[in-house]
Amino acid sequence: MISKIFYSFLSFLFLVPVYSWAIDPPASVANAFSSKYHAVQPTWEKATGMYLAAFVKNGQNIKAAFKEDGTFLREDVVLPFSQLPQQVRMDASQRFGESNIVESASYTDAFGQVGYRIRYQKGNTRVDVMYNAQNVISQRAILE
Repeated sequence: MISKIFYSFLSFLFLVPVYSWAIDPPASVANAFSSKYHAVQPTWEKATGMYLAAFVKNGQNIKAAFKEDGTFLREDVVLPFSQLPQQVRMDASQRFGESNIVESASYTDAFGQVGYRIRYQKGNTRVDVMYNAQNVISQRAILE
């Protein structure tokens, strides 16, 4: 009996952070997403100054970023870490530790600029780091 309660408690502790990351965006963001990606049901995350919609498009895992007012920022295509440029992989491994990298992607922003994104996690903190086309860090965002 005690072990069943203990395991239920542990399950609760580990599930809460996972579910707390999924949120509902403001109507401006949801409407902008619906206009751009018709009939797609995303999972939402909030990061510093933006909302991220995760979904599948043409068999690829995609994340689209929008400002709070609904302005489209970028579209990420999730890729294995090994498919990023060597300079990005080396920099990210040295800065964040490859074992802490939980997601990687290429992106195209609203102006057609291409770059790469690394998501790393330390404890409960998740951070997206953006590399520009020159493979230099251009932006960081903490996921809430």
